[in-house]
Amino acid sequence: MRNIALVVSLIATPLLAQSSSPYRIAHTYMLGGDGSWDYIIPDPQNHRLFIGRQTRVMVVDENNGKLLGEVTGIKGAHGTALADATGHGFATSGADESVVIFDLKTFKVLDRIHTAEDTDAIIYDSASNRVFTSNGDAHSLTAIDPRAGKVITNIPLGGKAEYLVSAGDGDCTMTVLGVTSLGCLKVLGVTVGMANETELKAMNPGIVKAEFEGLVDCAKPIDASSFFLKSGAQVLVDEHTRVEGAGEHDDEHLSLADVKTACAATPAPEIDAEGEGVLVSGNGEAPVIRATEVKFERQEDEAIEVEFSGMIDAIGSDNITVSGRVVRVDANTQIEREGEGSSETQLALSDLHTGETVEVKAVVDAQGKLLAREIKVRS
Repeated sequence: MRNIALVVSLIATPLLAQSSSPYRIAHTYMLGGDGSWDYIIPDPQNHRLFIGRQTRVMVVDENNGKLLGEVTGIKGAHGTALADATGHGFATSGADESVVIFDLKTFKVLDRIHTAEDTDAIIYDSASNRVFTSNGDAHSLTAIDPRAGKVITNIPLGGKAEYLVSAGDGDCTMTVLGVTSLGCLKVLGVTVGMANETELKAMNPGIVKAEFEGLVDCAKPIDASSFFLKSGAQVLVDEHTRVEGAGEHDDEHLSLADVKTACAATPAPEIDAEGEGVLVSGNGEAPVIRATEVKFERQEDEAIEVEFSGMIDAIGSDNITVSGRVVRVDANTQIEREGEGSSETQLALSDLHTGETVEVKAVVDAQGKLLAREIKVRS
C-alpha cells in the first residue's frame, strides 16, 4: 500500500506579498490506497475533489481530506467531468476505451459508453452542454451528450491532445503537447478543433460555417497563407487546408503556388476558387474565411469550334496543311481512317499522306490558330 501526499488547497495571502509567489500550502492530507493518480478535479459548489486512482475515482472532502466515496469499475482512471445540470459525473476509463457515467450524489455507476483508444482528459462545457474527451493515441476528440449519455461524434484531430479547456462560450480549446492538432484555428478570438460540418456543430453550435466561390483577385497580395477574392473576401490557408489536386500532378487543378505564378502574367488569367471553411471575421468586418478545403481552376474562354474538309497539301512534324489551312496536331488529336461499314482504324500523324482527303474538327485558339481535335481520312 502506498501513501500519497495531496495538496488540497492553495490560497493567496497578503503575508506573503514579498514572496516570489502569492500562494502557500494551506493543508496537506495523506490519502491511502493503491494505484497511481492522475487528474484532480475540483467541485467547488460541493467542496469536493475527484481524483483518478487507476482503478477508481476517489471523492474527497476538500475541507478535511476525508474519503466520501469512490467510483469503481474503472480501468485506467484519468479525468472526471461534472455535469451538475444532469446530476451525472463522467470518468475516463482509458484501458478499455470508455467513459463511465455515475451519479454525483451516490457515486453509483450508471452506464459505460465506448469512446476511442487512450481516452484521457475529459471536461464538461456548460455553454454547449457537451462532455468532451481527449483521446491521446487515437488522435481524436469525442463529443458526448450528457443528458442522453450517448456519443455524438468522434472528431479526428491529427495530433495528440493532452488536455481540454472550456472557454465558457461554447468553444473548446485544446492544449496540445508535441504537435499542433489538425485544423486548430482561431474563430472570433478563440480556438476550436476543426472538423466537418456535422462535427463542428456537435462541438460548437455557434460556429459559422462558410462556403465560398469566386474569382481570385490577382491585383491583391497572394502568399502561402492567404489570397483574396474579387468579391473582397480574404481566404486564409495553412498546412491543414486541403487543396484539391495539390501534389497529385493534377493538370486540371492548381496549387496556391501555381495561382501566384499565373497571376504574375500580363494579362492575368481568370482563376476560380471554390471551397469551404469557417468565418473568422466579426460582424461589420470584411469577410475573412479560414479554409478547410479549396479548389482552384483556371477559367478558359469557351472554345470556337470549326469543321471543314479538304485535301492534305503538306505534312509537318506537328501539323498538316489542308486546302491551304495549317492545322496543329497534338497528343489529344484523334486521327482515324474510314473503313467499310462502321469500322474505323486509329492512325498516327506519320500514317497520313499528302493528297488524301480529310474531314477536320478543330478549335481556334486565342491567336487564331487551328488545333485539330479530330481528323478523319476518307476512303
